[in-house]
Amino acid sequence: RFGTVHVVGSNNSWLPWTGNTVPTTAQAAEYAARNEANVEWLERIFDEARDDRARAVVIGIQADMWDPFFVGANDQPLAYDHFTDFVQTLARESRRFGKPVLLINGDSHVFTDDFPLSSSAPAYLRTMYGVTSPVNNLHRITTNGSTTACHEWLKLTVDASTSAVFSYQRIRLDVQPGFDPNVCPAG
Repeated sequence: RFGTVHVVGSNNSWLPWTGNTVPTTAQAAEYAARNEANVEWLERIFDEARDDRARAVVIGIQADMWDPFFVGANDQPLAYDHFTDFVQTLARESRRFGKPVLLINGDSHVFTDDFPLSSSAPAYLRTMYGVTSPVNNLHRITTNGSTTACHEWLKLTVDASTSAVFSYQRIRLDVQPGFDPNVCPAG
């Protein structure tokens, strides 16, 4: 089962919009409506996956909810607190699904392959969102973005006959505007 959800960066669009020092009434209303719809949509994706006896679930979002810039910065809770509802729902539904769940996101533009809510991940990756029990079946891949020196794309392979279901290859774009082989040698 594949699904996309409109979860965006800048603390799920809670950082003040351009020219403002605090979120506006319109911004707060947009966030509240979108957040509620996102949680409902995520639950529906998992309900349908269970009904269809899907082997796995893939969720695509824009935001990096564990961006290296703010992860663990407990003195700056506004950097990530508006992802909490979504992360708690993702954790609960992933645990309940019990099969591989792959979260693909961008936003921080730094390639990451991890299991952010697992028992082997640093505990603060769970506690920052109030997730009390590990979620070992949630795998996250953050794709490289335009701000990284070496541009690439991710080739995802889905094979339901394997236990992991997902595998991937990082494919380098050696021929691109501005490609500098001194910074990023040809792959």
